[in-house]
Amino acid sequence: MTTKQSFRAHTAVFFVLLSLFSRPGAYAQSGTGEILGRVADPMGRPVVEGAVTVTNVDTGANRHISTDDAGRFGAPALPVGRYQVTVEREGYAGRRQDDIVLRPGQRLSIEMQLRRAALPETIALNPSPPLLESARTHASAFVVDTEIHELRLQAGVTCASPSCCLPSPVTRRRAESA
Repeated sequence: MTTKQSFRAHTAVFFVLLSLFSRPGAYAQSGTGEILGRVADPMGRPVVEGAVTVTNVDTGANRHISTDDAGRFGAPALPVGRYQVTVEREGYAGRRQDDIVLRPGQRLSIEMQLRRAALPETIALNPSPPLLESARTHASAFVVDTEIHELRLQAGVTCASPSCCLPSPVTRRRAESA
């Protein structure tokens, strides 16, 4: 085989392989898809070396990638599902895009714009106390002396001190047994 024939054979094999792997159905058969994107500033200039995190919302699996010199990124062979894409870069305010649904064989392209930030901007999560007390299953309330006094006045009971109107443990037991 001559060099010219060898070159033609290799070129033919290359195009056959290229056509097999560039078909949209190639991803559909495997149950995966791809998220592609470009990150730019408000003037349209690419954001180079941006930290991109692609998170599968259903499984919590993350894929970390960086943008190239043109601000592009790609996350191939992702399992189908719901995704969230976050982009961060020093000197820019971070950006997150939610509710991205990737279907089998889909090549989803997204554009994200980051604005310059004078100061670093971060999301701070501060834990707050729970709104419900899940360990207790009964209702309760705090009653202060002034409320007891008001209740006593509404009932027409007069006492020298608020504590005299409260039932004693002995009185409570007698009432429960009756």
